[in-house]
Amino acid sequence: MTVIRGSLRTIEVANNVIFNVDCDSTVYVGAAVYMSVGGVALNGLADDITTSNIIGLVIAKSSSTKCDIRVAGVSEEIYSSLNMIKEYFLSDTVAGELTLTVPSTSGHVVVVIGKPFTDKTLHVKSELRVIRG
Repeated sequence: MTVIRGSLRTIEVANNVIFNVDCDSTVYVGAAVYMSVGGVALNGLADDITTSNIIGLVIAKSSSTKCDIRVAGVSEEIYSSLNMIKEYFLSDTVAGELTLTVPSTSGHVVVVIGKPFTDKTLHVKSELRVIRG
């Protein structure tokens, strides 16, 4: 396992997790997040291109403003009762939330977050699909 250590963050390459990231206090474990211009993780929302630019899922919070973010691979067991045969999308109505409903409003963005690996874990693969015209 390769570990890269920086002054502000630690990235565990083998597990694709960024540790100790500054985050907004509203960010929660399981939320899909994007990075603000100031380098703070915020809950994503598929209502425009900026807030839907997801970097990963919050897998842990060590304080109200520090979190660990999985950018790829299989998440920890942070969910319950995921539908194993469906893809999950970034919600365009609830910040940070994963949903089975594909955003269909004009101007909103379809972002596939991933597909369940088990009913409690998600295989993260954030991909932008289309901006609704």
